[in-house]
Amino acid sequence: MSLFSHNPTEFKTLLAERSNYRDVDYKTWLIDLKKPPGMLEIYAQHLFGAVMGQTFPALFVFEWLLNFYPVEQIVEIGTGCGGLTVYLQTQANIRGLDFVTYDARCRLDDKNNRIMANKPVKLKEYINYRTGNVFEKDTRDEIRETLKKKVTLLYCDNGNKPKEMKTFVPYCLKGSIVGTHDWNGQFGIEGMIKELKMELLFEDICKEGMTKMRFWRKET
Repeated sequence: MSLFSHNPTEFKTLLAERSNYRDVDYKTWLIDLKKPPGMLEIYAQHLFGAVMGQTFPALFVFEWLLNFYPVEQIVEIGTGCGGLTVYLQTQANIRGLDFVTYDARCRLDDKNNRIMANKPVKLKEYINYRTGNVFEKDTRDEIRETLKKKVTLLYCDNGNKPKEMKTFVPYCLKGSIVGTHDWNGQFGIEGMIKELKMELLFEDICKEGMTKMRFWRKET
């Protein structure tokens, strides 16, 4: 069995075997890091030496999505420090997809975004990024035009995720995948999901892997 298994049952079984997350009081563990559960790397905050806001199971969810639901480009709203971004850029490079990420402030080479021994991570040279407020007209229109051209994996992880989804999802083509981070079920986008006939994907894996993510496939 592989962590990149195409079999949902195998994936869930292996993740359970390697993490012990079912028996973890997640909030308590975050406070007391002296006694972490089995798979510490699930909660690690670095990838390729860069700060990452997601758990490692989140990466397997993206792998699954790209394997089962092919897209032509990846658009990320919310670059942050670039840990997840460099992963998505690499996925795009290997699969021959377009990639772009947006944020109001570029933090890719921030002094706090460092690997061990305080060596700075040089990500600007690798990542196709844009700096700008995604709700301001020029940047907003640029993103919308990009979404209208190709089937997209759109990932919303900036400062106002409900507004990001309402602003950009309607412009995604049929078959596009839409995702968001920090999902709490109170985004107020239920009407849009129903209207656009968006199919919820991999909800059980997202929940059990503590990813705080949700993904949908746009059917119209």
